[in-house]
Amino acid sequence: RNLRPTVRFLLREAGVPPDRLRRVILAFPQLLGLSVQRTLRPTARFLVQEAGLPLDRLGRAIVGRPQLLACSVERNLRPKLRLLAEAGLPPDKVGHLLAKSPHVLGLSEAHMREVIRFLVDEVGVSAAHLAKMLANSPQLLGLSVEANLRPKIRFLTAEAGVPPDRVGHVVGAFPNTLGYSLDRNIRPKLEYLAREMMAVRLSRIGRVLVRCPQLLGYSLERRIKPRHLLLARRGLRLGISRMLAPTDQEFRRILRAHDEHLRQVDAVAALHL
Repeated sequence: RNLRPTVRFLLREAGVPPDRLRRVILAFPQLLGLSVQRTLRPTARFLVQEAGLPLDRLGRAIVGRPQLLACSVERNLRPKLRLLAEAGLPPDKVGHLLAKSPHVLGLSEAHMREVIRFLVDEVGVSAAHLAKMLANSPQLLGLSVEANLRPKIRFLTAEAGVPPDRVGHVVGAFPNTLGYSLDRNIRPKLEYLAREMMAVRLSRIGRVLVRCPQLLGYSLERRIKPRHLLLARRGLRLGISRMLAPTDQEFRRILRAHDEHLRQVDAVAALHL
């Protein structure tokens, strides 16, 4: 009896793409037992009108997290919006956050508070950086403090040499770091930068990260190693930022300029033989 109105609501009002309807129902079959009038429509209205989720993104948000439509507005969704506001997230950014990571409102409020408290009180992320982190990398709210966040902060401070009072600046400036694998990404990347490129102990790389947190975002295999090896073959030395920051096109231009300079030097030398 509830099937037809629910399907009609999902397709016509919520904007779920027809080719994704089956996926939504298989992911959360309980949806078919919920009242359109008492639960589905009020929750969808809250997400759009109060949370700021663009209407044309509602369907995709439901595809990504159909359980949202079963959440109580008063006991579940509205308290989480208040928490995000307390954390400094501007109201006009909440809809963007939900469009990007609808699962955030499916997290427990206690877990969200634990992550925010850890970032602010223990890591030292500033209020301005926290708001940007939540807006640009909301998936961080789903990470475990003990299994994921704390080990990475411990590595950055205890092994990579980032001063404890500056680690909040580093991760605040480049929050995606906290989503990377420690053993498959962060550690090998920093070890290569320190030992192969700078010829220093790993503990010396921390001061560089304070100046250039974006170094944590470059791929070791696709950017750092290839560029380092290209420069090494030419005997050309560049600072880390000048080596990694340019686009591929700009980097090739630097190499061509260097090669042209060497050719000119060789030509002048040949004239004096």
